[in-house]
Amino acid sequence: MSRDVAVPEEVLDLLLATFWSWEAETSVRRSRFRARSPLQAAGDPLGEFARAGFFNAGDPAGVILAWLWRTDPATAVVAIEGYHRALADASADESPSHTDVLAALEMALPWDFGPAEAQELRGAAKNCRTSGM
Repeated sequence: MSRDVAVPEEVLDLLLATFWSWEAETSVRRSRFRARSPLQAAGDPLGEFARAGFFNAGDPAGVILAWLWRTDPATAVVAIEGYHRALADASADESPSHTDVLAALEMALPWDFGPAEAQELRGAAKNCRTSGM
């Protein structure tokens, strides 16, 4: 079976919405575990996100976001919005800041996603509807 097929828009939307929801729930769950773990060093920079109520995004989130940015930047911005909303829904705490969400996603971006691309993504993400959350 060939993977070189067109994915219908509604199927892609469903796949992405499901992925971002799963990633957010996983991130919040990792944060709760990390907050309880006595093994974490006090100066661990990843702990910043744990204090914000979620953990950094996983590598698959970075790969998917990079692919979206390179193929359809508007869809990448929608994905950031979806991830932020999903984090807010999964979190028992107040909604994470837009800055924290972007920083967590940037940590997950693949090595070949350069600083110029990251800056362009950050600039586009300023227009997210969730940026005021």
